[in-house]
Amino acid sequence: MKNANEVKAIPTRFTPKAAELLGKITNKEESARKAAQAAYDQMVSDGMLWTDFLTVKAEGSTATPELREALLRARRKGFGAWAQKLYETPNTALSKEDIAKKNKLRTDVNKKITDDMKAMRRRQDPEYKASLSTAKGGARAPQQPTGQAKAAGSAAKVLESIQQAAKRAQAIEKPDFDVVELVNLLAKAQQLVVKH
Repeated sequence: MKNANEVKAIPTRFTPKAAELLGKITNKEESARKAAQAAYDQMVSDGMLWTDFLTVKAEGSTATPELREALLRARRKGFGAWAQKLYETPNTALSKEDIAKKNKLRTDVNKKITDDMKAMRRRQDPEYKASLSTAKGGARAPQQPTGQAKAAGSAAKVLESIQQAAKRAQAIEKPDFDVVELVNLLAKAQQLVVKH
């Protein structure tokens, strides 16, 4: 039987170096979390929508091909200059290992964009945020929003309706109205809703 003090002692396998590195992880995670919050808050104040992070052809997407590429490029830049260079290199000029690395980069960047979309949606869609609490086993039942939160929920619904109207108009094969003009007017309406 072991001595009681031996049982309570920190095992030698948890080295001071490991403890130091674990502390650094926490510091970096906290810094990254704060940086992410600042980025999302900035994008919200700039008028970006969570639907801007959906793929261009996804239902409800407000992204243009150019915006989508700009978002992907910004995320690739975060990996370092090598990531953009690898992305721009044709597969025919790459080794099998580099092609695998490029595919992993694409997967990682797309996952980050999906995470960005979810973080933005939590800020802009109160119903989505409430559904996350319920899905995680939150003890409270969904609450009816009041005051400003209720207005934000209404604004989110209005934005969603505007976006759906634009998509539906663009899907009409032979419209009897000017689709481009309608989409432009809907974009202006969207900006009005976002600013207020």
